[in-house]
Amino acid sequence: MLSSLLNLLANDTATSLSFSLLLQVSLLTGLVVLLALSPALKRRAALRYALLLSTLLALLPMAALSVFTHLNEQALLVLRVSEAFERQPDPIAQEHPAADPAAMVVAQQTDWPAFASDSGAAKAARTAQVSVAQVLWLTWLSGTVLASLRLLGSVLKLRRLVAESRPVPADFRQKILPLLHRQQPGGPRIRLSTAVYGPVLIGFRRQFLLLPQNCVNVLNDEEWRSVLTHELAHYQRGDTWQNLLQKSIVAVYWFHPLVHLMDRMLDRAREEICDNHVLASHSPCTYGEALLRLSLSQSSSSARPQVHPYLPESLALGILDNEWKLEHRIRELLNTKREKSMNLNRSVHNVILALVASTAVSLTLFQVMAAENTARQDNLTDTRREQLETTQQQLQDQERSLDQRAVELDRQQQAREERLAQLQERLAEREQRIQEQAQLDNGELEESLRQMGQELSMVYAEVRAELEQQDFSSEINGAMEEIRQKLQMLETEQFTDEPYVDITRQALESALQSLETINVVELRERILRSMEIHPLTPDAPELDSEFEIEAPAPVPAPADPA
Repeated sequence: MLSSLLNLLANDTATSLSFSLLLQVSLLTGLVVLLALSPALKRRAALRYALLLSTLLALLPMAALSVFTHLNEQALLVLRVSEAFERQPDPIAQEHPAADPAAMVVAQQTDWPAFASDSGAAKAARTAQVSVAQVLWLTWLSGTVLASLRLLGSVLKLRRLVAESRPVPADFRQKILPLLHRQQPGGPRIRLSTAVYGPVLIGFRRQFLLLPQNCVNVLNDEEWRSVLTHELAHYQRGDTWQNLLQKSIVAVYWFHPLVHLMDRMLDRAREEICDNHVLASHSPCTYGEALLRLSLSQSSSSARPQVHPYLPESLALGILDNEWKLEHRIRELLNTKREKSMNLNRSVHNVILALVASTAVSLTLFQVMAAENTARQDNLTDTRREQLETTQQQLQDQERSLDQRAVELDRQQQAREERLAQLQERLAEREQRIQEQAQLDNGELEESLRQMGQELSMVYAEVRAELEQQDFSSEINGAMEEIRQKLQMLETEQFTDEPYVDITRQALESALQSLETINVVELRERILRSMEIHPLTPDAPELDSEFEIEAPAPVPAPADPA
């Protein structure tokens, strides 16, 4: 229900209607206020009261008639303001053409995620545009409810005042009741209260006249008679009901300052009329002195009253008014040019009603609407409606396709996640197998290296043992001795081939020299160092590259005998 109300208040019709009502009420109340402030009506309280009350009562039917004529477009004079109500181009639609219904099909064929985001942006922009009208209408409604609640609180407060009041004393009753029944038989009931500033008339079905408790012995009989005449004038005129209707209308138009001004002018005009009732039978001096004594008694009282009859939410009708200064009021009472009329002639009253009604009807026929070319606008509206319906159908189809696409994407994503889980599981198994195989290979490699080291150690031990057992020096000495013997044999024996003998001699001498240069101990140490190994490391043993055996010197070629 609240969303429907917000949508109703957000359209252009509601905005133009509110502007029309504000303009009509301002024109009518402004015209009547100017007339009421004119010198011709300044001293004629009855005529001013009738004009103001008729205008205030005409505001409610005027608003209803204005709503009817505005919605049905039956106004005789229509002021169309294009600058105020013509819809401005949507900046979101300009930046995002996909938000326009004419471009929605293209957006669907190109990039559906971009279209979805543009639609959301356009929707947010439209919401921001209509929020101002919604806030204004809801503010008026909230103010009306609060003002009505204040009015209801005033009614309950007056009822509590009556319940807390007490009867008047016997001596005062004997003095007041004859005066009261002499002027108004069966009038309001009189009670005393400590919560009022002055004599006030309250109540609707049963009315009570509340008197301040501290002013019982302040006035004499003549002054009390003038005061009671004023309050009984309110009772005879039915001002309590008129005041209730007046405050109710003000609660509806709480936002308009001219309505509040008319409300205060009505209150003063009502008091002036009741003062005229007093002046018709009492002296202005007596009545003025009574008002002065009542005001002084309240000013000197130590007890502070709780309710003043002229507070904005109050429905009490009192004789004292703080907004109307007492010296100005007494000066008006003593003015000899004051018109003391209490009631208007029926014909004059009817004329005022006719003038106010005709003015209100004339203003309701003057409407402010959004500027538009009727025929072309109707066609554009129909076209726009068709486009919106088509767009709505396209959006529904697109939403279904998006849902299907989302379901498919979810299914694909789920399949990818399952495949990824399987691959991760297989990878973990393969990694575990690789680690196990690597551990096995490392163990085998270490074992083979250990065995190779052991074998090499055995070979090293065998070679060392053989080297230690063998005596290279004796073998070398034997070879040298054998070479010497062959050299002696070559010298003692006669050979026919002399060149061959020389070559052989040189070779033997060279071999003998080489054997003489060999150091047997150093040769054995070099061989052992070359055979050193580390059996627990994977490095292969390397032979000593410094171990060299000197080759025999080359034998020179024999000279040619020729």
